[in-house]
Amino acid sequence: MRLPLDSYRFTNPFAAGGRDDRAATVTLMRRVGIAMYGIGGLMVVLAILTGGGLSGTRAPLVLGIVAAVEWAYCLYFLIDRDPPALALLASPVVGILCVGVASSVVEIASRPTPLYYLWALVSAAFFLRARAVALVFAFFLATFTVVLVAFVPDAEAVGWWPDVVGVTALVTVLVYLLKVQLLRAMTNLRRAALTDTLTDVPNRAAFEHALDDAIIHAALQDEQCAVLSVDIDDFKQVNDRFGHAAGDEALRRIAATIGTATGDRGIHARIGGEEFAVVLPNTDLGAGHRFGEVLRAAVEREMADFHVPLTVSVGVAAFPEAGRTPSSVLLGSDRALYAAKNAGRNRVISLRGSTALKLAA
Repeated sequence: MRLPLDSYRFTNPFAAGGRDDRAATVTLMRRVGIAMYGIGGLMVVLAILTGGGLSGTRAPLVLGIVAAVEWAYCLYFLIDRDPPALALLASPVVGILCVGVASSVVEIASRPTPLYYLWALVSAAFFLRARAVALVFAFFLATFTVVLVAFVPDAEAVGWWPDVVGVTALVTVLVYLLKVQLLRAMTNLRRAALTDTLTDVPNRAAFEHALDDAIIHAALQDEQCAVLSVDIDDFKQVNDRFGHAAGDEALRRIAATIGTATGDRGIHARIGGEEFAVVLPNTDLGAGHRFGEVLRAAVEREMADFHVPLTVSVGVAAFPEAGRTPSSVLLGSDRALYAAKNAGRNRVISLRGSTALKLAA
Protein backbone atom coordinates (compact mmCIF):
# COMPACT_ATOMS: atom_id res chain seq x y z
CA MET A 1 0.00 0.00 0.00
CA ARG A 2 1.49 3.32 -1.07
CA LEU A 3 0.07 6.11 1.03
CA PRO A 4 0.26 9.78 -0.03
CA LEU A 5 3.40 11.33 1.39
CA ASP A 6 1.84 14.75 1.91
CA SER A 7 -0.69 13.35 4.37
CA TYR A 8 2.21 12.51 6.72
CA ARG A 9 4.00 15.82 6.18
CA PHE A 10 7.59 14.60 6.06
CA THR A 11 10.14 17.36 6.44
CA ASN A 12 13.66 17.84 5.20
CA PRO A 13 15.53 21.09 5.94
CA PHE A 14 17.57 20.66 2.78
CA ALA A 15 14.47 20.35 0.56
CA ALA A 16 11.96 23.09 1.24
CA GLY A 17 9.12 22.13 -1.03
CA GLY A 18 7.95 20.90 -4.43
CA ARG A 19 7.69 17.55 -6.16
CA ASP A 20 11.42 17.06 -6.62
CA ASP A 21 12.06 18.02 -2.97
CA ARG A 22 9.63 15.40 -1.69
CA ALA A 23 11.45 12.79 -3.76
CA ALA A 24 14.76 14.01 -2.34
CA THR A 25 13.36 13.73 1.19
CA VAL A 26 12.27 10.12 0.61
CA THR A 27 15.70 9.32 -0.82
CA LEU A 28 17.44 10.77 2.23
CA MET A 29 15.08 8.88 4.57
CA ARG A 30 15.91 5.64 2.76
CA ARG A 31 19.64 6.28 3.14
CA VAL A 32 19.28 7.02 6.84
CA GLY A 33 17.23 3.83 7.24
CA ILE A 34 19.84 1.78 5.38
CA ALA A 35 22.63 3.17 7.58
CA MET A 36 20.69 2.80 10.83
CA TYR A 37 19.47 -0.73 10.25
CA GLY A 38 22.59 -1.91 8.44
CA ILE A 39 24.93 -0.79 11.21
CA GLY A 40 22.46 -1.94 13.87
CA GLY A 41 22.23 -5.41 12.33
CA LEU A 42 26.02 -5.65 12.11
CA MET A 43 26.39 -4.67 15.78
CA VAL A 44 23.83 -7.29 16.85
CA VAL A 45 25.65 -9.97 14.87
CA LEU A 46 28.95 -8.96 16.49
CA ALA A 47 27.28 -9.12 19.93
CA ILE A 48 26.16 -12.68 19.20
CA LEU A 49 29.60 -13.73 17.98
CA THR A 50 31.48 -12.19 20.90
CA GLY A 51 28.91 -13.17 23.50
CA GLY A 52 29.74 -10.17 25.64
CA GLY A 53 27.07 -8.88 27.96
CA LEU A 54 24.49 -11.56 27.10
CA SER A 55 22.25 -12.90 29.85
CA GLY A 56 20.28 -16.14 29.54
CA THR A 57 20.48 -19.12 27.20
CA ARG A 58 17.87 -17.63 24.89
CA ALA A 59 19.87 -14.47 24.34
CA PRO A 60 21.48 -15.56 21.02
CA LEU A 61 18.05 -16.58 19.65
CA VAL A 62 16.44 -13.26 20.61
CA LEU A 63 19.35 -11.26 19.22
CA GLY A 64 19.24 -13.36 16.06
CA ILE A 65 15.61 -12.34 15.55
CA VAL A 66 16.52 -8.69 16.13
CA ALA A 67 19.40 -8.98 13.63
CA ALA A 68 17.04 -10.53 11.06
CA VAL A 69 14.57 -7.65 11.46
CA GLU A 70 17.37 -5.09 11.19
CA TRP A 71 18.82 -6.63 8.03
CA ALA A 72 15.35 -7.10 6.53
CA TYR A 73 14.59 -3.41 6.94
CA CYS A 74 18.02 -2.48 5.58
CA LEU A 75 17.59 -4.67 2.48
CA TYR A 76 14.04 -3.41 1.98
CA PHE A 77 15.19 0.21 1.80
CA LEU A 78 18.17 -0.85 -0.30
CA ILE A 79 16.08 -2.69 -2.90
CA ASP A 80 12.79 -0.73 -2.96
CA ARG A 81 13.50 2.65 -4.56
CA ASP A 82 10.02 3.95 -3.75
CA PRO A 83 9.11 2.55 -0.32
CA PRO A 84 5.59 3.06 0.99
CA ALA A 85 5.15 6.03 3.30
CA LEU A 86 4.00 3.65 6.04
CA ALA A 87 7.38 1.88 5.99
CA LEU A 88 9.20 5.19 6.34
CA LEU A 89 6.96 6.30 9.19
CA ALA A 90 7.34 2.99 10.98
CA SER A 91 11.14 3.04 10.72
CA PRO A 92 11.81 4.89 14.04
CA VAL A 93 9.21 2.77 15.86
CA VAL A 94 10.72 -0.48 14.59
CA GLY A 95 14.17 0.78 15.56
CA ILE A 96 13.01 1.54 19.12
CA LEU A 97 11.36 -1.88 19.35
CA CYS A 98 14.57 -3.61 18.19
CA VAL A 99 16.64 -1.78 20.81
CA GLY A 100 14.07 -2.64 23.48
CA VAL A 101 14.03 -6.35 22.61
CA ALA A 102 17.85 -6.46 22.40
CA SER A 103 18.09 -4.74 25.79
CA SER A 104 16.00 -7.47 27.36
CA VAL A 105 18.75 -10.05 26.79
CA VAL A 106 21.77 -7.80 27.34
CA GLU A 107 23.21 -6.82 30.70
CA ILE A 108 21.89 -3.30 30.24
CA ALA A 109 23.52 -1.86 33.34
CA SER A 110 26.98 -2.72 32.06
CA ARG A 111 26.54 -1.69 28.40
CA PRO A 112 25.56 1.56 26.59
CA THR A 113 22.48 -0.07 25.04
CA PRO A 114 20.03 2.79 25.91
CA LEU A 115 22.11 5.16 23.78
CA TYR A 116 20.97 3.30 20.66
CA TYR A 117 17.45 4.64 21.17
CA LEU A 118 18.86 7.98 20.06
CA TRP A 119 19.32 6.69 16.51
CA ALA A 120 15.59 6.31 16.03
CA LEU A 121 14.65 9.43 18.01
CA VAL A 122 17.04 11.71 16.11
CA SER A 123 15.79 10.29 12.80
CA ALA A 124 12.18 10.99 13.82
CA ALA A 125 13.02 14.50 15.03
CA PHE A 126 14.72 15.33 11.73
CA PHE A 127 12.11 13.95 9.34
CA LEU A 128 8.73 14.10 11.11
CA ARG A 129 6.44 16.86 12.32
CA ALA A 130 5.90 17.64 16.02
CA ARG A 131 2.92 15.35 16.60
CA ALA A 132 4.61 12.33 15.03
CA VAL A 133 7.82 13.03 16.97
CA ALA A 134 5.82 13.16 20.20
CA LEU A 135 4.19 9.81 19.41
CA VAL A 136 7.56 8.20 18.64
CA PHE A 137 9.03 9.57 21.87
CA ALA A 138 6.02 8.27 23.84
CA PHE A 139 6.61 4.81 22.33
CA PHE A 140 10.29 5.00 23.34
CA LEU A 141 9.29 6.03 26.87
CA ALA A 142 6.94 3.08 27.22
CA THR A 143 9.43 0.61 25.71
CA PHE A 144 12.34 1.77 27.84
CA THR A 145 10.25 1.78 31.02
CA VAL A 146 9.02 -1.77 30.43
CA VAL A 147 12.56 -3.02 29.79
CA LEU A 148 13.88 -1.38 32.96
CA VAL A 149 11.05 -2.65 35.13
CA ALA A 150 11.26 -6.20 33.75
CA PHE A 151 15.00 -6.75 33.42
CA VAL A 152 16.90 -4.33 35.65
CA PRO A 153 17.07 -4.42 39.46
CA ASP A 154 14.88 -1.79 41.11
CA ALA A 155 17.73 0.29 42.52
CA GLU A 156 19.54 0.48 39.21
CA ALA A 157 16.31 1.14 37.27
CA VAL A 158 15.53 4.14 39.44
CA GLY A 159 18.91 5.62 38.61
CA TRP A 160 18.81 4.77 34.91
CA TRP A 161 15.34 6.09 34.05
CA PRO A 162 15.76 9.85 34.64
CA ASP A 163 19.27 9.91 33.17
CA VAL A 164 18.38 8.16 29.91
CA VAL A 165 15.00 9.85 29.48
CA GLY A 166 16.43 13.29 30.24
CA VAL A 167 19.31 12.97 27.75
CA THR A 168 17.16 11.49 24.97
CA ALA A 169 14.44 14.12 25.48
CA LEU A 170 16.98 16.95 25.34
CA VAL A 171 18.66 15.63 22.18
CA THR A 172 15.31 14.98 20.46
CA VAL A 173 14.02 18.48 21.22
CA LEU A 174 17.27 20.13 20.15
CA VAL A 175 17.37 18.27 16.84
CA TYR A 176 13.73 19.12 16.17
CA LEU A 177 14.23 22.83 16.97
CA LEU A 178 17.34 22.97 14.80
CA LYS A 179 15.37 21.31 12.00
CA VAL A 180 12.63 23.95 12.32
CA GLN A 181 15.18 26.77 12.13
CA LEU A 182 16.83 25.19 9.09
CA LEU A 183 13.44 24.78 7.40
CA ARG A 184 12.64 28.45 7.92
CA ALA A 185 16.02 29.55 6.63
CA MET A 186 15.85 27.30 3.57
CA THR A 187 12.28 28.38 2.83
CA ASN A 188 13.27 32.05 3.00
CA LEU A 189 16.28 31.42 0.78
CA ARG A 190 14.14 29.53 -1.70
CA ARG A 191 11.57 32.30 -1.80
CA ALA A 192 14.28 34.92 -2.30
CA ALA A 193 15.79 32.90 -5.14
CA LEU A 194 12.42 32.59 -6.90
CA THR A 195 11.02 36.10 -6.34
CA ASP A 196 11.62 39.29 -8.27
CA THR A 197 12.75 41.80 -5.65
CA LEU A 198 11.28 44.87 -7.37
CA THR A 199 7.74 43.65 -8.07
CA ASP A 200 7.53 40.86 -5.45
CA VAL A 201 6.18 38.41 -8.05
CA PRO A 202 7.81 35.14 -9.20
CA ASN A 203 10.94 35.57 -11.31
CA ARG A 204 12.03 33.77 -14.47
CA ALA A 205 13.44 30.76 -12.61
CA ALA A 206 10.13 30.28 -10.77
CA PHE A 207 8.19 30.70 -14.01
CA GLU A 208 10.28 28.13 -15.86
CA HIS A 209 9.74 25.66 -13.01
CA ALA A 210 5.97 26.32 -13.06
CA LEU A 211 5.89 26.00 -16.86
CA ASP A 212 7.73 22.68 -16.72
CA ASP A 213 5.22 21.34 -14.19
CA ALA A 214 2.25 22.63 -16.20
CA ILE A 215 3.47 21.06 -19.46
CA ILE A 216 4.23 17.73 -17.78
CA HIS A 217 0.78 17.71 -16.15
CA ALA A 218 -0.92 18.64 -19.44
CA ALA A 219 0.90 15.86 -21.30
CA LEU A 220 -0.02 13.27 -18.68
CA GLN A 221 -3.67 14.36 -18.50
CA ASP A 222 -4.06 14.96 -22.26
CA GLU A 223 -4.93 18.61 -21.63
CA GLN A 224 -3.92 21.91 -23.19
CA CYS A 225 -1.91 24.67 -21.54
CA ALA A 226 -1.76 28.31 -22.61
CA VAL A 227 1.28 30.56 -22.22
CA LEU A 228 1.19 34.36 -22.53
CA SER A 229 4.16 36.65 -23.11
CA VAL A 230 3.40 40.22 -22.02
CA ASP A 231 5.57 43.24 -22.81
CA ILE A 232 5.05 46.89 -21.81
CA ASP A 233 4.74 49.12 -24.87
CA ASP A 234 7.23 52.00 -25.19
CA PHE A 235 8.48 51.48 -21.66
CA LYS A 236 11.83 53.12 -22.40
CA GLN A 237 10.18 56.54 -22.64
CA VAL A 238 9.14 56.31 -18.98
CA ASN A 239 12.72 55.91 -17.77
CA ASP A 240 14.03 58.48 -20.23
CA ARG A 241 11.45 61.19 -19.43
CA PHE A 242 10.58 60.58 -15.77
CA GLY A 243 13.47 58.61 -14.33
CA HIS A 244 13.94 55.08 -13.08
CA ALA A 245 11.79 55.63 -10.00
CA ALA A 246 8.80 56.17 -12.27
CA GLY A 247 9.78 53.10 -14.27
CA ASP A 248 9.94 51.02 -11.11
CA GLU A 249 6.51 52.27 -10.06
CA ALA A 250 5.10 51.32 -13.46
CA LEU A 251 6.56 47.82 -13.22
CA ARG A 252 5.12 47.30 -9.74
CA ARG A 253 1.64 48.52 -10.76
CA ILE A 254 1.54 46.44 -13.91
CA ALA A 255 2.84 43.35 -12.07
CA ALA A 256 0.09 43.77 -9.47
CA THR A 257 -2.53 44.20 -12.22
CA ILE A 258 -1.39 41.04 -14.00
CA GLY A 259 -1.43 39.18 -10.68
CA THR A 260 -4.97 40.34 -9.89
CA ALA A 261 -6.19 39.36 -13.37
CA THR A 262 -4.49 35.95 -13.18
CA GLY A 263 -5.66 35.10 -9.64
CA ASP A 264 -5.78 31.35 -9.07
CA ARG A 265 -6.05 30.52 -12.78
CA GLY A 266 -2.30 30.25 -13.25
CA ILE A 267 1.18 31.58 -12.48
CA HIS A 268 2.46 35.00 -13.51
CA ALA A 269 6.06 36.17 -13.36
CA ARG A 270 8.44 38.92 -14.41
CA ILE A 271 10.87 37.23 -16.79
CA GLY A 272 12.77 40.24 -18.11
CA GLY A 273 13.18 44.00 -17.82
CA GLU A 274 9.64 45.00 -18.86
CA GLU A 275 8.46 41.55 -19.89
CA PHE A 276 6.07 39.33 -17.98
CA ALA A 277 4.68 35.88 -18.64
CA VAL A 278 1.64 33.88 -17.57
CA VAL A 279 1.03 30.14 -17.71
CA LEU A 280 -2.59 28.94 -17.60
CA PRO A 281 -2.97 25.20 -16.96
CA ASN A 282 -5.88 23.34 -18.61
CA THR A 283 -6.52 26.28 -20.96
CA ASP A 284 -6.80 26.09 -24.76
CA LEU A 285 -5.59 28.73 -27.21
CA GLY A 286 -8.98 30.43 -27.54
CA ALA A 287 -9.45 30.78 -23.79
CA GLY A 288 -5.86 31.96 -23.45
CA HIS A 289 -6.47 34.64 -26.09
CA ARG A 290 -9.62 35.84 -24.34
CA PHE A 291 -7.71 36.05 -21.07
CA GLY A 292 -5.02 38.04 -22.87
CA GLU A 293 -7.65 40.58 -23.92
CA VAL A 294 -8.89 40.83 -20.34
CA LEU A 295 -5.34 41.34 -19.10
CA ARG A 296 -4.52 43.92 -21.80
CA ALA A 297 -7.67 45.94 -21.01
CA ALA A 298 -6.97 45.77 -17.26
CA VAL A 299 -3.46 47.19 -17.70
CA GLU A 300 -4.75 49.91 -20.02
CA ARG A 301 -7.29 51.02 -17.41
CA GLU A 302 -4.82 50.82 -14.53
CA MET A 303 -2.12 52.83 -16.29
CA ALA A 304 -4.36 55.44 -17.95
CA ASP A 305 -3.57 57.99 -15.21
CA PHE A 306 0.19 57.32 -15.14
CA HIS A 307 2.79 59.93 -16.17
CA VAL A 308 2.18 58.67 -19.70
CA PRO A 309 -0.57 56.13 -20.43
CA LEU A 310 0.97 52.68 -20.74
CA THR A 311 -0.30 49.60 -22.54
CA VAL A 312 0.92 46.05 -23.10
CA SER A 313 1.23 43.76 -26.07
CA VAL A 314 0.41 40.09 -25.52
CA GLY A 315 1.44 36.96 -27.40
CA VAL A 316 -0.35 33.67 -26.78
CA ALA A 317 0.62 30.08 -27.60
CA ALA A 318 -0.67 26.75 -26.34
CA PHE A 319 0.58 23.24 -25.69
CA PRO A 320 0.65 21.01 -27.67
CA GLU A 321 -0.17 23.10 -30.76
CA ALA A 322 2.91 25.32 -30.44
CA GLY A 323 5.18 22.43 -29.44
CA ARG A 324 5.48 19.65 -26.92
CA THR A 325 8.25 21.13 -24.77
CA PRO A 326 8.16 24.12 -22.38
CA SER A 327 10.78 25.99 -24.41
CA SER A 328 8.91 25.53 -27.69
CA VAL A 329 5.63 26.79 -26.21
CA LEU A 330 7.34 29.81 -24.64
CA LEU A 331 9.10 30.49 -27.94
CA GLY A 332 5.72 30.37 -29.67
CA SER A 333 4.25 32.96 -27.32
CA ASP A 334 7.34 35.16 -27.89
CA ARG A 335 6.83 34.94 -31.64
CA ALA A 336 3.21 35.95 -31.20
CA LEU A 337 4.32 38.85 -28.97
CA TYR A 338 6.71 40.14 -31.65
CA ALA A 339 3.86 39.99 -34.15
CA ALA A 340 1.68 42.02 -31.78
CA LYS A 341 4.44 44.62 -31.47
CA ASN A 342 4.90 44.80 -35.24
CA ALA A 343 1.13 45.06 -35.76
CA GLY A 344 0.91 48.29 -33.77
CA ARG A 345 1.16 47.35 -30.05
CA ASN A 346 -1.61 47.29 -27.42
CA ARG A 347 -3.11 44.13 -28.85
CA VAL A 348 -3.22 40.35 -28.41
CA ILE A 349 -2.02 37.93 -31.07
CA SER A 350 -2.09 34.14 -30.83
CA LEU A 351 0.08 31.58 -32.54
CA ARG A 352 -2.04 29.15 -34.57
CA GLY A 353 -0.28 26.17 -36.03
CA SER A 354 3.46 25.76 -36.04
CA THR A 355 4.31 28.64 -38.38
CA ALA A 356 1.47 31.05 -39.12
CA LEU A 357 0.77 33.99 -36.84
CA LYS A 358 -2.84 35.12 -36.85
CA LEU A 359 -5.17 37.20 -34.78
CA ALA A 360 -7.46 34.95 -32.78
CA ALA A 361 -11.12 35.47 -33.54
